[in-house]
This record gives sequence, structure tokens and C-alpha cells, in this order.
Amino acid sequence: MDMKPESLKHSLRRHHSERKKVWVCKTLRRYFLFQDEFSPRCVGMYARTPKVCSCTMCGNPWDPA
Repeated sequence: MDMKPESLKHSLRRHHSERKKVWVCKTLRRYFLFQDEFSPRCVGMYARTPKVCSCTMCGNPWDPA
């Protein structure tokens, strides 16, 4: 069973992406106290970019210097 490293990296990325989406679903349900399902688009957005705001207090601080 000689697998290429590229395929292992891809499957690992898919695994972590799916794991993160499950975590996001649980967290959103707990945070918003919803019992219904969220749209796949919403779950994917929060899984990839958890910080929606990019101001200096929340997310990605921008330093012009």
C-alpha cells in the first residue's frame, strides 16, 4: 500500500475541513440557541473565516508602518 504524500495531504485537509464544519454547527447551535440546521454556505463561511470583522480589536490588525 504505497500512497503518495499528495493524496494523504488532500485527504487530511478534507478530514480537518469536515471536522471544523461539525464544530461550527455545534457552536452556532449553542450560541444562537437554534434547533434547525444552518445553510451549508453559512457553515462553510464560518469554518473558513471565523472572524468576520477585521478591525484591530477583533480580527486581523492592519499596521500601516
